[in-house]
Amino acid sequence: MSAAEFVEFLEFSGTFSVVAKFILDNGKEFSVGPYTFVGKRKKPNNCFGNAALMALADERLLYVEGYVTCRGIPIHHAWNVDLDGKLIDPTLTGGLHHYFGVVFTTDYLKKAVLKNGYY
Repeated sequence: MSAAEFVEFLEFSGTFSVVAKFILDNGKEFSVGPYTFVGKRKKPNNCFGNAALMALADERLLYVEGYVTCRGIPIHHAWNVDLDGKLIDPTLTGGLHHYFGVVFTTDYLKKAVLKNGYY
């Protein structure tokens, strides 16, 4: 799903927001690879916490927030990338997903979590 298709869907569904605009203006597409769904799945319905904790625990991982399409529907989601940009999703299982999001540095993530009190 292209950025334009994301915008069209979000506008149609009434979920287009300032956050969505930021992600679409500053994000990029990420490709699923053989490493994306490796390992034990973390807590279901906790993608933001799962990805944040992984990034905070491992300096080789960065936090990404954006959208993933599940069966063609964009869902606000978080995941990780390694320093080579390889997508790692600790929450979802394999499937035909498309990812589009913004990479945040671990320093920014730490500051945001401390300031806001949540992931």
